[in-house]
Amino acid sequence: MQSNLTINIFEQAAERFTAAEAEALKDWRLPCNCQSPGERADCQNCPYFRELVQRIQEKLHSAPAEVFPVMLPPEIHPPYPSEVRQQCLELHRQGYSLEKIQQLTGVSNRQTLRRWIRKAGQLKQASEYSMAERQRYVNLYVEGMSPQQIEDETGISADLIRQWTQQAGVSRPRTSYSDEQKEQALALYQEGRDVKEIEALTGVYAPSVQSMAKRANLYRPRKYKGGRPRLHSPEVRQSCQQLLQEGKSPPQIEELLGVSADTVRRWKKEWEQTADGVSPLAQPNT
Repeated sequence: MQSNLTINIFEQAAERFTAAEAEALKDWRLPCNCQSPGERADCQNCPYFRELVQRIQEKLHSAPAEVFPVMLPPEIHPPYPSEVRQQCLELHRQGYSLEKIQQLTGVSNRQTLRRWIRKAGQLKQASEYSMAERQRYVNLYVEGMSPQQIEDETGISADLIRQWTQQAGVSRPRTSYSDEQKEQALALYQEGRDVKEIEALTGVYAPSVQSMAKRANLYRPRKYKGGRPRLHSPEVRQSCQQLLQEGKSPPQIEELLGVSADTVRRWKKEWEQTADGVSPLAQPNT
């Protein structure tokens, strides 16, 4: 009796999976045209197959990340193989955002992606955008999206978004946070949490967390004094590079990320001197 029940459960699960797979394949075949997804060894390195897995999981469960394992792209570091570059260019031609391309291919450096796309003639220059297109992106900013969020969503450079909003003379009303949000943000700050993490947990913009902490006289001691310098993850280096692009100074980045201002200046110099524009995000501190 128990074995029959188990068989019935497996049969129902297989039917649900088959139906979800068939539904997901309707759109997935458009970019890839693979006749046997998941049956070949090289499917594991295919960004389209990883997206197919995500789509099937989304059709099987309302919160797939809570019940299914995440299919991560292979870990790769510069110099990137030519096939990875071609994958990224094809994804961009298909209309994928830079953020989605990073998730599917494992290429973490957005500047590298932009350089590839620009050399392939796929990245429009500022003068090539119509006034209607510019206005649409400016409207997204006015509605509350940050330049970085607009870039993640559309692929338009955050620098261009800032340029267009300044030219249009638009500004957003100052965000108002509840007392509960402020208290939670400051409590997490005192625990030593990264301000980017606090932003994700509370909704309070990272620079606002820093400003509130200063007004409350909450100053954290500098981390990792003396001794051998710690190894900074590629994610920390990527965040540092983004903050520099946003106009943050090394001391401000030190307060935000816990990376010493001297280290930030050294990284900045390395990035500026790198001939091909690829930042050494994967290299450990020495």
